[in-house]
Amino acid sequence: MTPRVGVDVAGTLTDVTLVPGSGALVTAKVPTTADQSEWLLAGFLNACAALATDPTAIAAFSHAL
Repeated sequence: MTPRVGVDVAGTLTDVTLVPGSGALVTAKVPTTADQSEWLLAGFLNACAALATDPTAIAAFSHAL
C-alpha cells in the first residue's frame, strides 16, 4: 500500500490523516488559519513525523472543505 494523506478542514481545527504503507493510521489536529498553506504544511509534517514517514513518499492526497 502506498502512503496517503487526507485533510478535513473545519472552522477551528483541521484534521490531517496519514495512512503509511504499513496500514497504520495517525491523525494530527492543527488550528485552521486564513493561510491554508500554514496549517496544511504543519499538519502534514506532524503526521509524517509521528509515523517516521518520508513526506516525499506520499502517493495520494485528498482535501475536503
